[in-house]
Amino acid sequence: MTIRELLEATGMDRTTVYFYEKEGLIHPARQANGYRDYSRADLTELQRIKLLRRLGVPLEEIRALQAGERRLPDTLTRRLAELERQQAQTARDQDTCRAIRDAGVGYRELDPNRFAVPAPAMPAREPFRDAPLPLWCPWRRYFARMLDMSIWSVPFLIFVTLICHTNITRYGTLVSWMDLAASVLLTLVLEPVCLHLWGATPGKMVFGLRVENADGTRLTWSQAMARTRRVLWEGTALYLPFVSLWRMYKSYREYSDWQGNGWDREEENHYIVKPGHWRQNAGFVLGMAGCYGLSVLLALMAGFVPHTGPLTAQQFADNYNFLARYNGDPTCLLQPDGSWTESDPYSYVIDFSGGPLPITIETGADGFVESVTLQEEWDRETFLAFWPRYDMQLVSIAFGAGEGGWWNNWGLLYSLPGRLEEQTAFEPFTLTWRNLEMECRTEMEGFLSGDPYLIADESAPRSEGRFTFTIRGAE
Repeated sequence: MTIRELLEATGMDRTTVYFYEKEGLIHPARQANGYRDYSRADLTELQRIKLLRRLGVPLEEIRALQAGERRLPDTLTRRLAELERQQAQTARDQDTCRAIRDAGVGYRELDPNRFAVPAPAMPAREPFRDAPLPLWCPWRRYFARMLDMSIWSVPFLIFVTLICHTNITRYGTLVSWMDLAASVLLTLVLEPVCLHLWGATPGKMVFGLRVENADGTRLTWSQAMARTRRVLWEGTALYLPFVSLWRMYKSYREYSDWQGNGWDREEENHYIVKPGHWRQNAGFVLGMAGCYGLSVLLALMAGFVPHTGPLTAQQFADNYNFLARYNGDPTCLLQPDGSWTESDPYSYVIDFSGGPLPITIETGADGFVESVTLQEEWDRETFLAFWPRYDMQLVSIAFGAGEGGWWNNWGLLYSLPGRLEEQTAFEPFTLTWRNLEMECRTEMEGFLSGDPYLIADESAPRSEGRFTFTIRGAE
């Protein structure tokens, strides 16, 4: 018979039946699918145990009776003697209660030397339960799953940032939804592996939780898969907005009423819970901080250019185009000879800045880039002259990658642009940063000053200007 049929026939609690099995008092057979198959002999044995436990016979005594080491009449004789002593004590306690009541004394006037204090009676529980209650730990289970979801999201973030080089600051909402979907899929794959091999996921290990069969064995692969699927669907509703909150509340109520959640109750497995300790909370905080810190680190590394060390003209152009795409949607892409091609010939973008600036890429005899120069000229036909700060930053980062190794990316992305940002618009400057030399020359006439642009002065006899920015390796 199934566990449901057995519980109906015995009136026992499910946990108690598993407890007796773990204690070796019953030995149900296993079906081909791994589920227990209880026989009439198991039913009879449980009814015997229930009767004797109701009579107060200890489990050790029942185990000895099963093994033939004790005789039932002898056991019941000893138990009768205990019951008679308890009955006598109960009668004395009743007399003591009546005496205290009839004396009419208050608590402050109660003389403990005159009256005996009876021990409180333990209320009976229904259905019959003989196994110890598990520790109530809904929040530990919730935060353990939260930590697991954070850990499962790390492989997706590595793929998005280090392989796809996605700028999370531009696609934050989309990446967040994709991250959630990836975490759910990875949970379906990785959680069953952890439960099958170790009985716990990383989050459960931190909080002292373990899932196992009633007989103390690890979950099989199919059991772990079934449990994980039911948790994600019944417990969290795949983290769908609002629906997920409702399902988690319902699961919390089931767990609070000691009913057990469906994925544990139906699959015949349960939690083993260690007592709470401050180290568990500290482990959770450190784990979440580590996941968040790693996510931020990966987001920063997503913008690292693909080529470092000495650069060819092609590699420099690849670096420049990578940065342009990472930070926006460029209309034109740089070619190794310094020319430009449309990134998408089928799109049309209005660009008031005048299009990409002419770039001169100079290489040495060894074929590596030695310097890069940005140039722009303005005349009376130019109404607005924009300060090309962004172009200088892209060129500097793309070129600077050739003057250092992979770790040099940190400074190139998060230090060098700030130094260029500090320079006054349309003012010449010379800047040295690490092993890079940058020189900017400007010649302006007939323009009205502005920041970050100049406006042609129509009253001036002529308006012309020239901008040149060159970056090279320091001598």
